Amino acid sequence: KILTMTLIYSSIFPSGFFFCTLTILVYYYCDKYSLMRSWGPIPEVGTQIAEYTRNYCYPIIMSSFAVGTSYFIAGFPYDNVCVRGEGLINTGSYQVQLSNGNTFDTIIYDDTPIYDYCNHNSWTSGIFPAQVSEPDGLENPMSDDQRILIKVFAFMNVIVMSIYILWYLLVALVRQAKSLVKGAYE
Repeated sequence: KILTMTLIYSSIFPSGFFFCTLTILVYYYCDKYSLMRSWGPIPEVGTQIAEYTRNYCYPIIMSSFAVGTSYFIAGFPYDNVCVRGEGLINTGSYQVQLSNGNTFDTIIYDDTPIYDYCNHNSWTSGIFPAQVSEPDGLENPMSDDQRILIKVFAFMNVIVMSIYILWYLLVALVRQAKSLVKGAYE
């Protein structure tokens, strides 16, 4: 649970890796003490649980971590506001009324940036790997370095997913080949 939560929130809270490490170390030493002092002997389970976790759970968790991190970074800065590149700019003096009834005067100049709503959520787009979302006529406030980072993450996601898929295909092929050669008698 701790590792999964750390991986989910690592893109927005990177120092969580240190807290996770400390927590897992505390669990390790508490369990080691309990195992030697107060717990009884463990049942003979074998290596099935460890193999299942290593072969299925960890690859799924790491793939989810890679994909989730790229989508989190692609959604930066999480404010759903984009600068309108070109459009209608009505310059002049305006009187603005707030929801509580107060009014104030404001002036809009030619060089005043105009902001508009844009959805930075890449999860709902259905596009894999994650891309920078730029709605029509609006500019995403990301720097060039951030755009490069998103492209690198997207490229790495494709590589990670390809490696996992090829690995499982290779393992399945080797198991089939072994079953043809090795006898099944006892």
